[in-house]
Amino acid sequence: MKPIYKPLSGVTLSERMEESFPSTYLNSISIIQGVALGLLCERVFKPDNKEVFLLFDPKALPYILISFTSIICVLYEYNWFVGVYRWSPKPLDTICPILIGFFEIGAILNLEHPINYWFLNSLFCFSGSIGFLNTHINTKMKMFEGIKNKKLLFNDFIKNNKISFNICIL
Repeated sequence: MKPIYKPLSGVTLSERMEESFPSTYLNSISIIQGVALGLLCERVFKPDNKEVFLLFDPKALPYILISFTSIICVLYEYNWFVGVYRWSPKPLDTICPILIGFFEIGAILNLEHPINYWFLNSLFCFSGSIGFLNTHINTKMKMFEGIKNKKLLFNDFIKNNKISFNICIL
């Protein structure tokens, strides 16, 4: 009789971690971004809250649009990320999305306080740059095995990752 489970070896554990990486990462980042979007909607559309800026307040509109765009960008980047990059997660792989969400949500909570908003938004960008740096460090040529022009593709992803990193730190 064949065993139900494959015995746990270093190779098996690594394979399991790499297989679970995309769903775990997307699940985590989806929850974090869902909270950010929900909070932004509450701050923008809940008229009985005196501290909330309404959507058409000219002073608030840039902050709202920046925060909304940030949510979209983070989800977009992570969707691409899990489709391309796979490795056994390390502590920084858990810390980065949490930091990104923490500072992103913090900025949303401070829509009406520009100094706090921009400070937290800069920390949000800095935590994003840590994520891109982490990806850069963990990207290996072997991830592109079996792909035609793997060297070209690998170099393109490294170049794009560097561009994203630079955008975050600017």
